[in-house]
Amino acid sequence: NPEYSYRLSLADLSNEEKTLIINQLEKDISSTDFDAVDTYFGGKQLYRAAQLYDVAKQLGQEDQADVILFKLKNVFDDWLDSRTVEGDRGLYYDTTLRGIIGENPSFGSELYNDHHFHYGYLIYAATLVSTHDNDFLNKNKDFIDIIIADISSKNDEVFPRLRHYDYYMGHSWASGNGAFNDGNNQESSSEAINAWVAVKAWHELTGQAELSSQATWLLANEAHSASTYWTDIDKSQSIYNGYNHNIVSINWSGKRDYATFFSPKPSAIFGIQLLPMNPFMQQHFREENNSSAKVTKALGGSKNYDQTFGDSILLYDSLTDGFESEKATEIVTSLSPENIDGALSKTYLSAWLASL
Repeated sequence: NPEYSYRLSLADLSNEEKTLIINQLEKDISSTDFDAVDTYFGGKQLYRAAQLYDVAKQLGQEDQADVILFKLKNVFDDWLDSRTVEGDRGLYYDTTLRGIIGENPSFGSELYNDHHFHYGYLIYAATLVSTHDNDFLNKNKDFIDIIIADISSKNDEVFPRLRHYDYYMGHSWASGNGAFNDGNNQESSSEAINAWVAVKAWHELTGQAELSSQATWLLANEAHSASTYWTDIDKSQSIYNGYNHNIVSINWSGKRDYATFFSPKPSAIFGIQLLPMNPFMQQHFREENNSSAKVTKALGGSKNYDQTFGDSILLYDSLTDGFESEKATEIVTSLSPENIDGALSKTYLSAWLASL
């Protein structure tokens, strides 16, 4: 039963830290744009905005909170309203394979790839908004429950039971039909964790005790497996003979890869195991054998965070021994917009670092 938080703890910030975050918050909220219509990048945009909303509420910035909440509610209406025009945002129930599919799927989600990754972001965003807004919760509760059932149902009549989760292995698989010679696979162990953090938080918020207990079990196993098989591997085991890396980025049924499906960069190979660095990760990665060597290798031998997933690697590095926290503000400020992941923002990066 892991202790966890799905929200940053911002109660004890200094006035200087608050001022820095509030100044960035206004910029990030002003520039927030919801232009993605697919289930993955659309979910990440919801997640990013909901984190901004939560930061604004925690720091008493009600005007800014109202601005981003208005935007969030409009976009959630697009996703959850069954009357959405085909070709735009929207979700529907697949009566053949019994699952929720986006009008604009991505990364093979129409084949049931990555549903827990995609919907984890949406569920997380809905939970953060509902934490502060009962009207939103009451309006959307049934819809969010249905989306959660797609990835973690206990009912095998409407949805397959725990479609993505493997009881034997103790973690999820991401490839829906497993159509590979090496079996099924999962790349982003952290996005799997993110899904169960979101589901657990939602069930606790809505008082669904039995489902919350299941989500706690899923989260505990997924987090343990993520460390054991992806990010904190025991190189003394014979299965790693000849494997010359300190992490695994894609675990398959039949092999292990130091690679990604989208980029050969070391920062991508490590970063895909970190994002979106939700607050639970502060506990999760502290419990691992954290190593600055992982960071150095991922960043190409130097502490240049301004690269693919460098923002997530910065947050991971902040949990390792020897992190130079006094330079953190300067690092965040210097990050190029194109190297800020779609689920993150400079506001969130600064708030995370200040919350430690």
